[in-house]
Amino acid sequence: PISTPRPHMKLEVSCFDGQDPLGWISKITQFFDYQGIPDTERLRIALLYMEGLGFQWMSRNGFLTSWTAML
Repeated sequence: PISTPRPHMKLEVSCFDGQDPLGWISKITQFFDYQGIPDTERLRIALLYMEGLGFQWMSRNGFLTSWTAML
């Protein structure tokens, strides 16, 4: 089946501040799904929205290996 391109929409994801992790995961997962972001890229993108919470360090040091592992 041929997929129809979606109209361009500017979607924003709020930064994760440590509050309401389940709500934030739900929103960013919807963002990923809508944008068609593959699982292999989700962790890299999510880390951009998680400054200051130690997730960058954890990723660089091999503690976070994928989006699924982080969840």
